[in-house]
Amino acid sequence: MNRLWIKSLALLLLPGVALAHDGGHSSGLMAALLHPFSGIDHLLALLAVGLWAAQQPPRQCWPLPAGFLLALLFGAALAIAGTALPLVEAGIGVSLLLVGLLVATALRLPTLVSTLLVGSFALFHGYAHGAEMVPGVTTLLWFAGIAASSLLLLVTGVIVGQRLQQLAWHRLMRLIGGAIAISGCYLVLV
Repeated sequence: MNRLWIKSLALLLLPGVALAHDGGHSSGLMAALLHPFSGIDHLLALLAVGLWAAQQPPRQCWPLPAGFLLALLFGAALAIAGTALPLVEAGIGVSLLLVGLLVATALRLPTLVSTLLVGSFALFHGYAHGAEMVPGVTTLLWFAGIAASSLLLLVTGVIVGQRLQQLAWHRLMRLIGGAIAISGCYLVLV
């Protein structure tokens, strides 16, 4: 299991290494890869969905990150297409509050309900990603970068969550969920 942790950490650090090798001027793909890491709201949401997925029964674990990723990409497509989505920032804050509470309470819902719930959160996050697309970047590169780094963060959340579950560190998992919920409250109120 230690090798898995080392590999996960290495993957998280790769975007920074790649950025250093291009003289500090990130390409379109690199900008897309780094984008989910650039805002604490997106970073926490992706990790929290992974944590909550790890708290679910094994058959329900992977539909949550998959549903989140698909809805995130759909939200990005809406923004790129110029479709209006109201209250994006409020939706992001509320999504952090709710997913934090879901982790803190370890709530289990039917798979379809859970997947639709995280998918609704992802629409707001994806919309923000699409609206912040770097000018001059091809849409395909932007989607590929956002998808790859988002998937990495979702899987990292699942792996960390599963490890905390194996160690029976449920209290720590719930504290992390509470902290994420508080950050969501802060974003909603600010």
